[in-house]
Amino acid sequence: MNIYPLITKHNRAGKGAGVHLFNDAEALDTYVNSDSFEEPVDGITLLQEYIRPIDGRIRRSEFIGRKFLYTVSIDSSQGFELCPADECQLPNVSDSKFKIIDPLDAQQQADYERFLNDAQLDVAAVEWVEDAQHRKFVYDVNTNTNYNEQAEAEAQVFAHEHLAAYLDQVLKAHYVLAEI
Repeated sequence: MNIYPLITKHNRAGKGAGVHLFNDAEALDTYVNSDSFEEPVDGITLLQEYIRPIDGRIRRSEFIGRKFLYTVSIDSSQGFELCPADECQLPNVSDSKFKIIDPLDAQQQADYERFLNDAQLDVAAVEWVEDAQHRKFVYDVNTNTNYNEQAEAEAQVFAHEHLAAYLDQVLKAHYVLAEI
């Protein structure tokens, strides 16, 4: 059974730390036993099947209050350091890797929202990829999410506003219950 290509990934990191593509066992072994191997904070390095995106882009669907907000399409052609936060962006680059795209199809949205409800995750990002056969694979769920200001400005949707409104609802519900 051939498990390659695969990627290594830190269990807890961010900004694409520790993500490397390997096409064979020899390359993986060389990396793991080299000085360039990056030890993750919690000591866990994940091995994950690499799924080549149909269009070179991965997707990150953002949810607030367990409800879909938007999906950002991310150009992965230059590697795996795909942090959407402003501090991760390259200076003096006019074209963003990040673009907010059309909504999820109804079934995919319902599936992700059901997962978030079952897991009791109120604010999260579901990262997924579509392969050449149009199969969709979720490969990560982030519970500490970042938003891309440039993509949001272009699409005129601002997650921080939705997040603030959601947190306001939660606080008001908590204080109403606490007064009873």
